Amino acid sequence: MQRIYILIFLCFFCAHTSAQEKYKYNGIVVDAESNERLPYATLTIKELNSNKIIGGAESNENGEIFIELSTNRFRLQFDYIGYERKVIVQQSMEESINLGFIELVPKDNQLSGVDLIGRKSDVEIRLDKRVYNIGETIDSRGKDISEVLENIPTVSIDVDGNLELRGSSNVRILIDGKPSALVNDGIDILADLPAETIDKVEVITSPSARYQAEGSSGIINIVLAKKGLLGLNGIFNFSAKKNNSFSGNSILNYKNGKFNFFTTSSLRDETDLGMAFQDNVYKNNNIIDRFVESRDFSENRKGNNINFGVDYNLSKMSKLTISYFLNDRTGLDLTPLKQFQYKENLLISESIRNLVKNDINFDKQFNFSFIHKFNEGGHKIDFTFQNEVDDESEKSDLRTELIYPNYLRGLLEENNVEEDEEQLLFQLDYVNPIDENTQIEAGFRHSSESKITKYDVLFEQENGILLLDENLSNSLDYSRGINALYFQYGKKLKMFSFLLGLRYEQTITKIFQQTTNEKAETNTGNFFPTLNLGFEINQSENITLGYSRRLSRPNSWNLNPFRERTSETSYYTGNPFLKPSYSDNFDFGYIKQFNIVTISGSLYLNQNYGAFDRVTIETGEYTSVNGLSTPIVRRSPINLSKEERFGFELNNSFKWNTNWKSNISLNYYKQLKRGTYDEISYDSENKSWSGNFRNSLLFPGKINTQLNVRFRGPRKSAYSEVKSSISADFTMNKDFLNDRATVSFSFSDLFNSREYRYKTFTENITTNAIWRRNKPTFEITLTYRLKQDKRKKQSASQFNFDGNYDM
Repeated sequence: MQRIYILIFLCFFCAHTSAQEKYKYNGIVVDAESNERLPYATLTIKELNSNKIIGGAESNENGEIFIELSTNRFRLQFDYIGYERKVIVQQSMEESINLGFIELVPKDNQLSGVDLIGRKSDVEIRLDKRVYNIGETIDSRGKDISEVLENIPTVSIDVDGNLELRGSSNVRILIDGKPSALVNDGIDILADLPAETIDKVEVITSPSARYQAEGSSGIINIVLAKKGLLGLNGIFNFSAKKNNSFSGNSILNYKNGKFNFFTTSSLRDETDLGMAFQDNVYKNNNIIDRFVESRDFSENRKGNNINFGVDYNLSKMSKLTISYFLNDRTGLDLTPLKQFQYKENLLISESIRNLVKNDINFDKQFNFSFIHKFNEGGHKIDFTFQNEVDDESEKSDLRTELIYPNYLRGLLEENNVEEDEEQLLFQLDYVNPIDENTQIEAGFRHSSESKITKYDVLFEQENGILLLDENLSNSLDYSRGINALYFQYGKKLKMFSFLLGLRYEQTITKIFQQTTNEKAETNTGNFFPTLNLGFEINQSENITLGYSRRLSRPNSWNLNPFRERTSETSYYTGNPFLKPSYSDNFDFGYIKQFNIVTISGSLYLNQNYGAFDRVTIETGEYTSVNGLSTPIVRRSPINLSKEERFGFELNNSFKWNTNWKSNISLNYYKQLKRGTYDEISYDSENKSWSGNFRNSLLFPGKINTQLNVRFRGPRKSAYSEVKSSISADFTMNKDFLNDRATVSFSFSDLFNSREYRYKTFTENITTNAIWRRNKPTFEITLTYRLKQDKRKKQSASQFNFDGNYDM
């Protein structure tokens, strides 16, 4: 309780503490042609004989501006999007001055709304990241956030729906630079949010010390648009697609005075159809030599979520934000697993293993943040607190029915999973631009996660009673706490910039396997240095070089040794002895902008020590399937001794004219793995590639179309191979009602080719398999935008540092 009192005292102390100024100035910012007042225009105050920033302000909703300073010699710099910059030199001895009407002149080359966004570079290179500007572009209309992410170069979504960066799923996803309940379980919830809520996507391949060290491949930060429109504004989406699926979502915010109320909500009832196929060939088996499993499954998801909150401006320099997120969803999976057993190409038995799975999930997250600006030059302190509670239960009924040679209805197997999880986050960040070209930053972060997972397996007896199987059931207590400190120093010297940082993270992990009474506890501390260099050749050409040390921590799913029971002959189990892996990452980036084309690319090297890899192992165990003894294989994660990945990525963006844009990206890499497990060598060498082609074309009648083609090259490891794949999506949309509404048609997997074909082999078992998460589908979306005021709020400062020397 004492800590809470101290926190409240600090918040209000920062909010109401200010120095006494002597000179007062006021004025009204207006359009030079129409005399219309311009709300939220940015004012930057600099010393008269240097570029040092000594303060700043912004006009209120009526265009009025008020400032107090302790000096009477300075330069006033006024900025507003779409207008020429205006500078006023002030050297008056008067204590109070009315500046009158401050007239800003519209730029001569101001384009329409769509063209203005297009004029801004689609991609910007920074010291530690690439920034892809999304905004309210015409390509984002009628889409959700997950669809936009697939359009980002080197970002892809694998067949399981996991986000990948440069072909690796070991990537961390943030919302506005912080963890969020929206992405804790992947990106499924992001499909409930319209893409127009995104301002930009930051692909951070060489993270600075301010970011968590988690995620060896890097970080994807989704920056949401900060709406500054007055009054009530919002976006409403309604979608319908194949398989009787419907969804709707809305985003509303109401801004008035010091308060900004906001809410997002969604409702969905969607069904996805997929398939899986597995053909196992056995050596040295006298009973069967081939076992085939095939399933067409249906996954229905119903749910709703809502996030509501308020921004309160305690003063011109302090803001408090409180929000609460609720997510309630249910799922129903129907999976008939067909099983065929052969001996010398003769069918011996045929059966169906039916799976009916029901799951319920309730997730809630409380967010509190406080930001205080000491001045308008970027000197600020930012505090964040998050608390999340997630309760999930899952019930699966499995029953095998023998079809051939004789019909026999098998006994019921019931699997029950209950999972209770809580997460806490405290984060404090301090930023101080010492001068226009120098900045220091420091911070502290504490996060904790506790999870209790109970897994029960029950088998029906001949008398109809369900009996608990003690050997397969288990309960796991898992907790992890992370404490982190960081400091970084940045400097810009004309065309050269650097950012040097050091982060320390302490990780405490505890595992208690109640069934076996096994306990494990680790307490490790590590330093993670970062270095980012930048060289601005000219305004349209930049070079960056970055180094960062990263790590990947195993989660509870990787560590819990309970069996996943969908198949009787193949199961997944975690590895309680799995250790964190560490990596050294080097990245060399380049960007060049021409009149109609922007070329960007990078060379990268990732050296991973103790990398995670999933292996298939012959257990030596057998199970009875339809009365026939069938070998059992286990899939489990292990630590390899070393993994090295070297590659390059290339992205070309073409803006042929105002109606036609194209983009092609390519990622090529060579991967070396070295490691031995259970006296089996897993050394391998792999060369592969992936890419994306996107073409946007605006037809007469303002009908916008987009074709998106994704391709992925073959991959292999010591005991597995994955075949190449290519797939395509097509979208078209049309605005109406003065651009307040949009109707969009989307077609996914046009050629029915988005599937994962792979092969695994051990000494005695070879498996050929196909996995398809979703079958082709189409969707229609209707969007309506509610806007009461088109005047947009400007950034509070033109000092575009944000902890990175923006190039």
